[in-house]
Amino acid sequence: MLLTTVFTSGLIFSGCDVVYDYSSCRDTVVRFRYTYRGADRFDSYISKIDYYLFNDAGEFVDELDHVAGTPSMVDVSELPDGSYTVVALANLDDYASLPELNTINLDQFAITVTQLHNSARGKFANGDPLFWGEQRFHIGGGYKSLYISEMACIHCLLTVKVEWEGVPEHSEGYRFHLDGIGEEVAMHATDRDLVIDNKTHPNAKYSDAGMAEDVPLRRFALQAQLCTLRYTDDNMPSFQLMHGETPVLKQPLSIGEVFSRWDRHPDRDPVQDYELRIVINRNGGITLYPSLAVDVADWQDGGILK
Repeated sequence: MLLTTVFTSGLIFSGCDVVYDYSSCRDTVVRFRYTYRGADRFDSYISKIDYYLFNDAGEFVDELDHVAGTPSMVDVSELPDGSYTVVALANLDDYASLPELNTINLDQFAITVTQLHNSARGKFANGDPLFWGEQRFHIGGGYKSLYISEMACIHCLLTVKVEWEGVPEHSEGYRFHLDGIGEEVAMHATDRDLVIDNKTHPNAKYSDAGMAEDVPLRRFALQAQLCTLRYTDDNMPSFQLMHGETPVLKQPLSIGEVFSRWDRHPDRDPVQDYELRIVINRNGGITLYPSLAVDVADWQDGGILK
């Protein structure tokens, strides 16, 4: 007799229609989803995805293709009996590099930021909106199973807008800098990882590495979205506005100090999507706001830095 199970969030249900009509569950399949605001938003946020298979000893086996027409699913029915782990990595373009998989163990699997900014040697480029997931599964015993795994957002989006009280000194040549960003993130979960809303977020390694993004001046303002690896409560970058090689702000702006003032805690946010509005005053000081909108109901004075 064929037995079928559905594994999701640590629970086991008999019958495949608990999730959706699963074509009689003839195969063992791993399905990844990205739940955001109460619904699976996989198709909305994930444009490409790669799957990496490791055996029970943690050795790399192969890359897996997704089910035709369904990027969120991989069919693992043809694998030999045994226990495996599949790692899903979404939206990676050329921002980070993979290790030589045949030479590492699953515990050593990590990606490292490598893409440099075009005109600022030594500074990394704007990042990719990365998502990650991992699922351990078993083949054998006559079971045909559907494993469901949640993906986590492992990037941070910081949208920065800079304005002047008066007229900016230059009409072009501006660049946003972040220093102290994440440079490497693990692709394997451990018991030391941060868990938010039942989603595991793997550890990242931080350094004094920086990123840069050229920003055109439009209507006397600068605006860009800066994408990096996730922030943590203890690891947030500093911001500086550059014109050529000359700093515009009197001193780098500590994002950690600003977030502390506004009671923002990245370790509590499964999705890190932040805004920061900076107004450069005539005296060279800056005024900060937690929203790009000038008139919002929950407007909060960010304070003035001299």
